[in-house]
Amino acid sequence: IKSFANVGEMFKKIKEEINVQWEKEQKEKQRKKRQAEEQTKRSKKKKSNKGRDERQNAKRHKKDSSNSGYSHHNSIKLRYDHKVRRYKVEAKGNEPKRYLPKKCLAPAPWVPIILVPKGMSALITKWNARLFLEHKKFVSSNEARRSMRNKLKMPEKVHRDSFKKTNRQALFLVVDDPKMLSYQDWHQVVAVFASGQKWQFDEYPFRTPAEIFERMRGFHLAREGVEIKQTIKNWNVKILHIGDRRSEDNATVYSFWDILREWMDAKCNWMSY
Repeated sequence: IKSFANVGEMFKKIKEEINVQWEKEQKEKQRKKRQAEEQTKRSKKKKSNKGRDERQNAKRHKKDSSNSGYSHHNSIKLRYDHKVRRYKVEAKGNEPKRYLPKKCLAPAPWVPIILVPKGMSALITKWNARLFLEHKKFVSSNEARRSMRNKLKMPEKVHRDSFKKTNRQALFLVVDDPKMLSYQDWHQVVAVFASGQKWQFDEYPFRTPAEIFERMRGFHLAREGVEIKQTIKNWNVKILHIGDRRSEDNATVYSFWDILREWMDAKCNWMSY
């Protein structure tokens, strides 16, 4: 009988210990639940404060940019909007309004764009770019323009063998008017041919030529034996030479594509080329 009494007390103590342990576990679960709820509230509050700060900063940037030009234009989007406002202001009378287009010029966001000078004094323009870059044949801009009878649709399309995929053609667009490019198109510009004149970049949504050649690969086409302008030497551009013998054009074009491919592999590998 005594042993049965001891066993009963033992089970009673075990039951009490189990109840105490269960209560501790329940309290711990409730504490963790409260902590999780508090953390969720803090994160939501922090996120709302962050959104409020971003909206305030956006308003501040918009106000500063309208008052002080390029002082706070740290992104291409703000500078692009500034160009749009400037074109609207410049429109007078019955002249067509020069809005930057909302529609993308490139048929797809992975098609690269090459910018060339607008002036006919440059060795490469929209008129002879395709003959030079695709057919590896240099023809003066005036001669190419006469052969096309002054008719050329922009953008000019240049095809070449794809660097990434065999038995496929890669498409490049050649543009000489920066006002044809939308905000998305500017992110697809991979190369620019510089003529050496600073006015070439007046319509670009960048502050300085140095910033342009940081975002895209710069090139300059020059004749052999002709002195290079000091502005070209100061810029981060690759100088390509052409001579009087047309058999040498092939090597110059191959050099251009090799340099551009290395730059695109490092900077914009997501494009199709």
